[in-house]
Amino acid sequence: MVDAADSKSVARKGVWVRVPLPVPIERLADRSISSRRVIGALGRLEKRIFALNDRLQELAKDERLVREELTMRRHLNDDAQRDAVVGDAEDRALAYETQKDVDRFERLLQNIDAERRKVMARRDKLLERLGTL
Repeated sequence: MVDAADSKSVARKGVWVRVPLPVPIERLADRSISSRRVIGALGRLEKRIFALNDRLQELAKDERLVREELTMRRHLNDDAQRDAVVGDAEDRALAYETQKDVDRFERLLQNIDAERRKVMARRDKLLERLGTL
């Protein structure tokens, strides 16, 4: 075991801590319970609004990525559909699969849009509540 005096972390001089003075009782009486609830409610509402704004940003990023992927899948599908017209069963099977991919990404885009509308509606309600406090 090492003594505290042997340790390099021993301070030469003591560190003083200033303790804050207590709040006078008169000032505590001025605050009503309802004002504390309003302050607490503002904090909770603001946190929820910030979380919804973050979710909207995530959805916007997801939407951009899905749109880019959908554009590429549509081009691939166009090529596959043209090949299926003049090609064999393998080309027709590939065209079927590429069409399913396009449909899947279109549904994904619709789901993102629906969620974005729901999140915006929730955020608008919270902002309305925040304005009435």
